[in-house]
Amino acid sequence: IADHTLDRLLCEQLGDSAPPTTLDASAAREHLSDLTADLRSALAESPAAFTTRMNAYWSVWRGQAE
Repeated sequence: IADHTLDRLLCEQLGDSAPPTTLDASAAREHLSDLTADLRSALAESPAAFTTRMNAYWSVWRGQAE
């Protein structure tokens, strides 16, 4: 399910048509909606924003380790 959702979201980001679904939608709907929200947030972050966030985490961790 996670692989299928990631494939679909990547296709959307690239402007391609989504791959055909072979999943039982009723059985996976709730899980997919949670996963989709998390993946959309992750895919929305730019590489520069990710680097900035990781540097901030590193600085805090390094400051607490001293």
